[in-house]
Amino acid sequence: IEKLAPFNARLIFVGPRPYENLGPPLPSPQTYNSKLTAYRDVLRAEAERIEAPFIDLATLEPVVPDEVLQPSIGDGNEPSKLPTGLTSNGVHLTSSGYQTLAPAFATALGLDRVELSVVVNGDDIDAKGLSGITYAKSGNEIEVAGIPDQFPTLTTAGEGVPQTSLNLKVEGLPAGKYRVLGNGTPLRVLTQTELAKGAPVTIPADAKTHRTLLHAITTKNMMFFHRHRPQNETYLFLFRKHEQGNNAVEVPQFDPLVEDLDKQIYELCKPQPLKLTIQPVQ
Repeated sequence: IEKLAPFNARLIFVGPRPYENLGPPLPSPQTYNSKLTAYRDVLRAEAERIEAPFIDLATLEPVVPDEVLQPSIGDGNEPSKLPTGLTSNGVHLTSSGYQTLAPAFATALGLDRVELSVVVNGDDIDAKGLSGITYAKSGNEIEVAGIPDQFPTLTTAGEGVPQTSLNLKVEGLPAGKYRVLGNGTPLRVLTQTELAKGAPVTIPADAKTHRTLLHAITTKNMMFFHRHRPQNETYLFLFRKHEQGNNAVEVPQFDPLVEDLDKQIYELCKPQPLKLTIQPVQ
């Protein structure tokens, strides 16, 4: 804490998540979990001392239950094996586990997601969670476009692409059925009564952008790992550096690669324009 103070960094303290009980041949985590409370108490006290946020993973939903759980599978779980834990070994979260716990972590930080909505009443538009709204009408066909204030989220662990969910309400339409399209993709067919009441619609994000973003994140993480924890550290920097120490100059060369990938991720994470089209079904 003292060494970070000159950087005016925002510190967030995170209390440990209890180990999951996955049953034999793994040992019961009960004794170890009881010891974790001492670490949790110290972290909480330090956070309070400097008035920093404290996130207790032990209390985030879903909390670790007492019963024996099935281990989590890396990118998803088989329904026949539920209920399941969020780890593969009782300790380390899998991809599915991180995705399950992430929303609760974000909420604990005060990053509640915005509920997007679009209300069309004649020429009046009331949109929440979107900016730069444009509106066009041709006969009974309506087009509303804008930029969401937040990035789309995955709705199914390890599957598909992120989706933007919003509530769409259109009043004053003539009787009949209407097709709702999101970015040109057909989403739902609704009656004018259903649209007047308001109906949820889900717009999938661009799959190519999603894959590019995931690749950039995993590549950046790998590059940072090699920079932070290079292989053969003993040969590069320590008592055997007389053998391969000349290669140590390559380690800082990861820095510009990491920085460049960070910039790519920042750009790819910007919310993309969203267009809703409501057109009569002939």
